[in-house]
Amino acid sequence: MKSSGYLLFILFWGAALAKVGLKVLQPQSGQTISSPKIKLVFQTSPVEAKVFINGEPAGDYYYIPNESGEYSLLFTAAYHGETTYSSIKVQYVRPPEKIILKIEVPQVGDRVSDSFIFLRGQTNAEEIWFQKQAISLAQSRIDFRYPLKPADLMQNKVIVQAKLGDETLMREIEVSWDLTSPRLNTQIPQLIPKTLPETAPLPFIEFKIFDETPHDRFQVHALINGQENTNFPGDPQSVRISLEEGTQEIECYVLDWAKNKSNMVQGKVYYQESSHRPEIRLIQPSQDRSSINELDFTLEFSIDHLPTNPAEALEQIQITLNGKMVNTLKGKDLTDNQFTQDLELRAGSNTIQIAVKGKNNQLTVKDLLIEAR
Repeated sequence: MKSSGYLLFILFWGAALAKVGLKVLQPQSGQTISSPKIKLVFQTSPVEAKVFINGEPAGDYYYIPNESGEYSLLFTAAYHGETTYSSIKVQYVRPPEKIILKIEVPQVGDRVSDSFIFLRGQTNAEEIWFQKQAISLAQSRIDFRYPLKPADLMQNKVIVQAKLGDETLMREIEVSWDLTSPRLNTQIPQLIPKTLPETAPLPFIEFKIFDETPHDRFQVHALINGQENTNFPGDPQSVRISLEEGTQEIECYVLDWAKNKSNMVQGKVYYQESSHRPEIRLIQPSQDRSSINELDFTLEFSIDHLPTNPAEALEQIQITLNGKMVNTLKGKDLTDNQFTQDLELRAGSNTIQIAVKGKNNQLTVKDLLIEAR
């Protein structure tokens, strides 16, 4: 009995002094991995030894953060107070995220009867293109109204492209075009002429609507001095805007039946009745014929009966003395309706002519005769 007890003590003491063995088979130090879920394979001796990884009990897998980088894994094997360590490093490269693109509209086989097509769906992409046109995203939701172009009707498909990081995805959707529908109209109407005249000779301006789509319908939008003008009855093939005397600021465009918007014609145009003639009123001298006792003379006159300010109503004012041009006033010189001009007269008879031309091409002329002594 004594000898058997001594033998058990020796076996126990020997086992306590035995070193713990640890061999890590997977992962290997320096290995590059592509998943944050790392499979663990290791061997211990004795097999009863417990293994820890970075202080946590080791199982079949170990999880690292889903961020690319280098990670250190410290394996620890423990048995009856004895421990063994093994440290390895792995390089994690996060794989590109897969693009999710769920298209609800349009669907394969859709028949399009309008001049636009909707793109609706969901995605995790950072950028989206529809028919090569970049579109904005409301978080992960796609909701875009794309106006069709003539080139789109040349092929029976539409193309959606998505980008996430360095990854791209393209999807083609087969559709058909209802070319018999009057709403399927990709021809953009044009207003002719495309610019406004500076001065209108008639109490209106008129634009022709040019459109290659037969039997199209138009809705006219016109702003005159900031006020919308809707007096365009019926289905016009031309646009006529009435003018009042003075300067009007105009913006005009048309929408066709398919809501295609024409070019915008905008600017300022001046109109004055053709019968309206500016009147010259003398201030100095006060009469057409007069005598003075000096050769240095200042001519003073005003332009009356103007429908608006002189800069808008008048084209120019010309002053001649004894048949020679003295001055021509136009543009910024016409800030007021009263004017002065210094003249150097000669002794004896002097002829002065004041010629005023309105923007309606009406010309008013006043001839003066001054006897200077």
